[in-house]
Amino acid sequence: MLLPVLASAELYKWVDEKGKVHYSDVAPKKNTKPIDLPPLPVTKSQPNAQQILKKKSARAVTGAAAYKTFKITSPTTDQVFGVDQPDINVSIQLVPLLQRRFKHKLVILLDGTPVSEGPAMSTTLTGLARGTHQLTALIKDEQGRTVATVLPISFHVKRPHR
Repeated sequence: MLLPVLASAELYKWVDEKGKVHYSDVAPKKNTKPIDLPPLPVTKSQPNAQQILKKKSARAVTGAAAYKTFKITSPTTDQVFGVDQPDINVSIQLVPLLQRRFKHKLVILLDGTPVSEGPAMSTTLTGLARGTHQLTALIKDEQGRTVATVLPISFHVKRPHR
């Protein structure tokens, strides 16, 4: 990595006899002075979507109830299904159970679209197109605010081998 070395090196600018401007980290003449450059900007990297969801998941709930476990147990990450498998069962593990006294409801999303909404901890997906799909789940309160989120998982539907 040369970046730290270059950041601390002196740079020189000069114009040759033909009027061409040159820059170098080596002084061409004894009387050449280094040029002053402004400090390099430093930008703090932004968290990616996975880090944001992980942070939200670790917090679990921002309301009165506390969910100790909230995860997708089926399908598993990167599980592969054939298009000849008509049904894919989705199961959610939630401890403690859904807090109905706070009017919480579970929303299961496939590729960002709700496929199940209510108290059920499972659903069945049918007729999925081949390709990679993303599955996630949320717990929402009665105002529709998300109070808990699981990390999304991806699974794959493949065409049958011929």
